[in-house]
Amino acid sequence: RSLWQDELCLALSIVHRPFHEIWQHKLLFPDFAQAPLFFQLISKTFVQVLGNTDGALRLLPFLAAVGALCLAPRFFRRYLDEKAALLALLFFALSEPLVYFAAELKPYGVELLMTFLIYEMFWAADRFRSWRAYILFALGGAMALWCANTALFVLFALGMIAFLKAVLAKDRRTCLFLTGSYLVWMLSFGLLYWISLSRMMNQELMGNWSFAFSQGPFWSLAGLSWVKETWVRAFSHPLGLGYPGMMLAFFLIGAVGIFRQDRERFFSLAVPLFVTFLLAAVKKYPFHERLILFLVPLFLAFLSSGIMSLFRVLLKVPGAGRLMGGVFLLVLLWAPVRVAAHGLISRREFQDNRAVIKYLAQKYQPGDEIFFIPQAQYPLWYYGQRFGLGQELARLGIAGPNGERGVFLNQLLPKTWEEKGVDGAVFRRVINLYDMEGMFRKFLAPPALSAPRFVAVDDPRILKGARRMWLIVSHCSPEFTAFLRRVFSGAGPEIDSFEAPGAGVFLYDVSDGGK
Repeated sequence: RSLWQDELCLALSIVHRPFHEIWQHKLLFPDFAQAPLFFQLISKTFVQVLGNTDGALRLLPFLAAVGALCLAPRFFRRYLDEKAALLALLFFALSEPLVYFAAELKPYGVELLMTFLIYEMFWAADRFRSWRAYILFALGGAMALWCANTALFVLFALGMIAFLKAVLAKDRRTCLFLTGSYLVWMLSFGLLYWISLSRMMNQELMGNWSFAFSQGPFWSLAGLSWVKETWVRAFSHPLGLGYPGMMLAFFLIGAVGIFRQDRERFFSLAVPLFVTFLLAAVKKYPFHERLILFLVPLFLAFLSSGIMSLFRVLLKVPGAGRLMGGVFLLVLLWAPVRVAAHGLISRREFQDNRAVIKYLAQKYQPGDEIFFIPQAQYPLWYYGQRFGLGQELARLGIAGPNGERGVFLNQLLPKTWEEKGVDGAVFRRVINLYDMEGMFRKFLAPPALSAPRFVAVDDPRILKGARRMWLIVSHCSPEFTAFLRRVFSGAGPEIDSFEAPGAGVFLYDVSDGGK
């Protein structure tokens, strides 16, 4: 499937920047969320080796998902009995969000893999207790920070538990090894913060996630309601389960059961959850959907333990115990199985931007005007370069002072407007900067050039001037697309079109002979 809206910004940041710009954190889109540094560098390497394709860009998330699936059985067997571990693994394999992000250009699958690897790292250090093991432990933790931002939460939580365990056991040798390892992690984090993380701090971005934070004090009714809703919602996404309220109850039952059986095991699972939730409570990190996908194994460990506790009780019911237990498990598994089955037979497509821009690239002629809504600019930049349109626009553009080529395009504002009682659309002239390879470099909207221009439905004369005009839409409602087509058809007949799921491109003849 084509890259869609959320993936295209990251694809542009990876493909359209050389390695040194990625390393130096020179951003194409400063106001957007940034992927971890090593995620971008590794993905860039795959593109350089395998070619600029959607598959090459999605290869790292896919490999991370395969790695996580291989490590999941080891993780669950260490924390759960055989039947509970099998149930947890079944939930894990069927989870729709996990499957989806295995084929999405996003870092969440890598964050999940890092969670498993960090737990493996702590188990190995605790088991072997040699200086070689602790050197690998120190280096592994330092590297994990560069691969996944959320690795910091897991390292901090498990590191705190490991150090406290060594202190209580009066194990000075282990305390010394752990202290040395933690210093290495701190140095690694400091370097990463200086190179990359400090420039990711974005108040506008955090404002976009404000809905995921409590709207009142933690102890208020609004705060308590937020706590409940946040934990219940987690079982729908990222766990992908049905009956989220009931699942939360089983989660709590499992947490209590593991606490009674083994305190160390309980805290190893609970503290990373608590640390992440505490960050959400103080509005520093959203405890919400895909952003907590890295915590899915911890959720499933408690949940499966709680479910199996009730399952064992049902088995003891005289006569119908096995039937009741079987029905109970089938009911809980029905939702993830149904969603997984649907995913096997249905196409996961948001916007087929690739097909739309490929069609435009094939039919574009020098002198054509291009109009696009903001959601369509990212596929225009990325797929335009893939299919040669970016290079053509750069060739026709105006030379800039740094060897870049400036191209004048038209950005439509993404809603209908009304002026003096008349409906219409609004657009502005903008400049896209490309290098000679058609790589997007910068978006400019100078005030002197980009004053909004109103196009009335019944008087679209302002669109006249070129011979042909292209309209590109993506990630917008069919109603708005139909409205824009109506506006542009007033300036000249629609002589060509290509529509795909969630996107489309339309050509209009606005020459004097066109109407």
